[in-house]
Amino acid sequence: MWIMMEMGDWSSRYESPAPLALILTFCVLGACLFAGLSSMTIRRFRMIALNDQLLVAESMTSSLLLSIFPEDYIPRVLSGEKLIAERYKQATVLFSDLVGFTSFASQLDPKTVVEALNLIYNVFDDITELHEVYKVETIGDGYMIASGCPIRTALHCRQAVNTALDMIAAMPFLRTELLRRVEGIRSNPEAREWANNMNIRIGLHTGELFAGVAGKRNPRFHVFGDTVNTSSRMESNGVRGKIQVSQSVVDELMTDEGITEYDIVRRGELDIKGKGRMTLYFITG
Repeated sequence: MWIMMEMGDWSSRYESPAPLALILTFCVLGACLFAGLSSMTIRRFRMIALNDQLLVAESMTSSLLLSIFPEDYIPRVLSGEKLIAERYKQATVLFSDLVGFTSFASQLDPKTVVEALNLIYNVFDDITELHEVYKVETIGDGYMIASGCPIRTALHCRQAVNTALDMIAAMPFLRTELLRRVEGIRSNPEAREWANNMNIRIGLHTGELFAGVAGKRNPRFHVFGDTVNTSSRMESNGVRGKIQVSQSVVDELMTDEGITEYDIVRRGELDIKGKGRMTLYFITG
């Protein structure tokens, strides 16, 4: 009897700690599991945040590349292609120049000059995007576009002419905005006078064009050839507030029956530096 009781006491004495040990084991396992899940969750959120940062960086890089190169050229640039050059049998180049801008800029501080150019160029950029032409570059107050390059299209001449017409049409709006938004112009009588009468010269020429990526440091997309030079001459020998074009532009705008949707006025023959005598025209609408 005593032996049985003693055995029972020992049995209960050893059996009673078992549930406590089991609970402690589960607690330890639960804590480890919770810590593991927490760590995985934190890592997952970190990866999501890192991925978002990479997407933002990729978007910024793409935007930067698109501001330097045509979209079709970017994969070739990124792949390390050594020589990127294309020939365009027919394209139209446009040059524009703000009349009297150099004198205007000399009277103002740099901030005002850049603010004015930024306002003007933003409007021109919207116009080029609307007509699907390519802004090649800006040099000071000069603005250069190419149509039919880098994207080949049979409508290159019409796109360029429509761009020029909209640039001329934007002048009244730009005069008003310069006076309204640029404090440095409003406070300067001579600058205010220039802004009130601001206008541009535009020149266009159609012909063969070469384009490519040139330069080891700060490589850029460039266009080359006689078409570029002739277009520049059309602008520099042009008239304030008018669109001057060469015979090749007029020919491109004509149908086989000699009909065109544009208002074209023959200016006459002029001696053009490096080109000799050329028959020039104004497009008025």
